[in-house]
Amino acid sequence: MGWRKQYCGVFKLIHEGCTFYFVDNEFYFAGNNPYNNIYEDVEKFAFFSKAVLSCLPYIDFEPNVIHCNDWQTALTPLYYSTMYANQPGYENIKTVLTIHNIQYQGVYGEELIDNVVGIDHAHKNLIEYDGAVNLMKAGIECANAVTTVSPSYAKEILDPWYSHGLDTILRERSYKLRGILNGIDVENYNPETDKDVFKNYSVDNMRGKAVNKRELQKLLGLPEKKDTPVMGMVTRLVSHKGLDLCKAVLQSCGYPDDQMTEFYVCDEEWERHEQITREDVFDEDMSEDVYLMEETPLSDFIEDEGQHFEFVFDPYAERSFFLDVKELIPGEHLSAPEVIRAKGDAPQQLLDFEDPFVEKITKAGAAGGAGAIDDEYGLYGDGDDLFNDDELDLEGFEISDGTEY
Repeated sequence: MGWRKQYCGVFKLIHEGCTFYFVDNEFYFAGNNPYNNIYEDVEKFAFFSKAVLSCLPYIDFEPNVIHCNDWQTALTPLYYSTMYANQPGYENIKTVLTIHNIQYQGVYGEELIDNVVGIDHAHKNLIEYDGAVNLMKAGIECANAVTTVSPSYAKEILDPWYSHGLDTILRERSYKLRGILNGIDVENYNPETDKDVFKNYSVDNMRGKAVNKRELQKLLGLPEKKDTPVMGMVTRLVSHKGLDLCKAVLQSCGYPDDQMTEFYVCDEEWERHEQITREDVFDEDMSEDVYLMEETPLSDFIEDEGQHFEFVFDPYAERSFFLDVKELIPGEHLSAPEVIRAKGDAPQQLLDFEDPFVEKITKAGAAGGAGAIDDEYGLYGDGDDLFNDDELDLEGFEISDGTEY
């Protein structure tokens, strides 16, 4: 890792006919939390991204495709292209990067190249972007294919408003970008057989839905109103999840918006950690601690000056107060709160996909493939070596226009 070497072990488990391999390193992976602070995380995930490739000669498995997800594993395509592709036993492996949320890109200072990433400076242009190191950008550059979790999201991230600064590189590499709609587990989440619902129901007998609605209202401490619709979302409260659309839907059907508020204890980057809720909505088997507003004063979480808190007063539109703990000296500080961060309605920016510019990019990528793009290091191959959709088992997948392979 950069200028130092780290131990890497591999464990193997065969479960229900499927073989799992686990990368072992107590220095990086000990503890209960997959995410700690941003500086520890980048080295941990860089180690994992490289370990995936380094362990291949020691296990009984030769992958055709390595599937990477978000910035945490986006370095694997970079390492493969710049360090492993020409080594014996690594020939013809393809890499796919899936973008779940483009807001989180793994952006760090350029010193990361030598201290952690450890690639030759001849390749640093693959990871540098906008004056910093951007791990997501490296994955987009080097992966043979880039996918998103839906066809519409593949289009959205070409728009500067939704791309969080990566629209330029995504447009340049649009020939390998496509959206594949996420699926659901129709067996485990079948309401006709699911043991975790209050009362089973089916498409032929829907009476059980009313029982489940009433019991859910009781569980969450909501008013038990037959005429009030209940909308459930299993999601993080971030704008990407369409919470503003949810509010519009609820308002259109007369839903009373009076049922949720919560606090978050945040780190230096305003990432949410401990959650303090009005109602206990967590499963009793979950390991996370549950903090209720009635039982937990906010002062219990205040540890030092500069600590961050976020108060969500309108979760559907993601409207919040951001609190920054200050030292108060009587007679020297104002009694009024200081505004340190504000969030408002941004101007609407929509990308017209019939626009000649967008159409030109799409046609250029389709016609020229990798050869239509500047490829100084030959990462995308040429001629017969170009990435071929037929090399992937894509049965049942859909591309962005909804056409099946």
